[in-house]
Amino acid sequence: RVVKLVSLIYVNNEIGTIQDIKAISNIIKSYDKNIILHIDATQALGKISCDVNKLGVDLMSFSSHKFHGPKGVGGLYVRKGILNKIKPVLYGGHQQVISSGTDNHPEIYAMSIALEEQIASNEYEHVNELNLYMRDIILNNIKECRINTPQDNYSPYILSVGFSNIKSEVLLHMFEDKQIYVSSGSACSKGDNNRILLGLGIDKKYSDGVIRFSFSNDISKKDLDYTLDVLKESIDTIRKVM
Repeated sequence: RVVKLVSLIYVNNEIGTIQDIKAISNIIKSYDKNIILHIDATQALGKISCDVNKLGVDLMSFSSHKFHGPKGVGGLYVRKGILNKIKPVLYGGHQQVISSGTDNHPEIYAMSIALEEQIASNEYEHVNELNLYMRDIILNNIKECRINTPQDNYSPYILSVGFSNIKSEVLLHMFEDKQIYVSSGSACSKGDNNRILLGLGIDKKYSDGVIRFSFSNDISKKDLDYTLDVLKESIDTIRKVM
């Protein structure tokens, strides 16, 4: 078989693992320099380094809403020399080069402003402090839980935690009642169908109760203390009835 394209997630959207894209690129290009390397940088752009030359990638896709830009707009970086290898799915006017239709210029402009502001916020250390703080208070106050996000090579914007003897969807709705908004793993795969949790070998007693916390510069430790209080109360309630 001939390999033409390798596509990877730069930062895992469920547990926050950062892939060593440069090392992967070196392996791929040493095998065959004509193989195109694409990375999904949706969870990375504006948060960690996305220098395409240092990473050694040919294509990089991203989405605006992950750095507080408008929903429904994103981008694709294409390295010079690769464009002629990309074929459109929908054909139409040639003014857009490889896609038909008219670009949404107001949203594209808003996306660029949002990205500039995200980078200028210089929030990484603060967000990392929040991530580590949340890990500590959960582990010190909640029994039978498991941190799924690694301790090294992780994005501080994501924290995945599994709680035993609960259903994450129930916990999620109890959080919503207190105006705390989290996600139960990924919108793409949950529970028994979650290939990430299966790949990690996580026991089912934890995988059924996985919650993903997301962090930003707008969050404070006071917010996390409140979240912990709600978390403790909610888990105690769920475990009593299950």
